[in-house]
Amino acid sequence: MSWHSDKVNSNNSHGKSSATPKPEKTAPLDHEHSQKKQEKICDTIDCMGESSEFHENLDALRQIPYFSKLPLEKLKLWAYLTYRSHFRQGEYLFRQGDDDGCAFYLIKGRAVLTHDDGNGAVDIRIYPSETFLGSLTILGNEPRLYSLKAMDDVDTLVTEREKVKRLLEHFPELYLPIIQGSIDKIHNWERCFLNHHAKDCKDCASYLGVSVL
Repeated sequence: MSWHSDKVNSNNSHGKSSATPKPEKTAPLDHEHSQKKQEKICDTIDCMGESSEFHENLDALRQIPYFSKLPLEKLKLWAYLTYRSHFRQGEYLFRQGDDDGCAFYLIKGRAVLTHDDGNGAVDIRIYPSETFLGSLTILGNEPRLYSLKAMDDVDTLVTEREKVKRLLEHFPELYLPIIQGSIDKIHNWERCFLNHHAKDCKDCASYLGVSVL
């Protein structure tokens, strides 16, 4: 899917410079062009997205708090970029040290997060179905600190970093709601830890402060 810029032509009457478009009119034209481009893309997606899988993916994304600040038409663009992937029990969704650039939404099945400090892998926590993982991964390059392994047969909805980058190139206004989604996720995690674990784990509390980075 490619998007091309339209050229705005102006007629120069009798070669006079007064016929040249004024700079201040460029912004409205650019805005109008952006709107038309988005409408054209959304119309294309509507035509191509009549499959039940597209609508199921869209419904899944609408349940994820990370995407709650995206308007429906923008969410349709995101849904178009996602695809489904199945992992059998015991298979890895990603491994420690990888930079796979993927975010996963667990549609069905559980996955266990593990970490290997050189003396063998240790289970960190179990994620149930309907969990979204990898919001920071799709924003920038960074090797995984953990591995994620399927505890059951797991169905996932996958978003790739490179596809997100291309989307943001054409719709930069999506940056803020996406970043806000990541900020909310970090704040919610630290708030939950403070409320339920900080008092019982004094050593753990000394490592808090992620939300002020």
